[in-house]
Amino acid sequence: MTLTDKAAQYAKQHPQEVTLTWIDNSTRIYDADKAVRLCATSRTAACIMSAEAPDKALADMLNRLLDDE
Repeated sequence: MTLTDKAAQYAKQHPQEVTLTWIDNSTRIYDADKAVRLCATSRTAACIMSAEAPDKALADMLNRLLDDE
């Protein structure tokens, strides 16, 4: 199972809001499912600096997805 699959499965089991910080220093809030999709899409992930979530496990997975890009 890939990290993207694990993050998507985790997001479905633990719904929450995720804050993504973009390269223009704006922050936007997304539901966990959409945040996973954005962080897992190469061209989009290149424009995201970091992800923050109430659940540290999800935040860590999203930031690892961003670091892999």
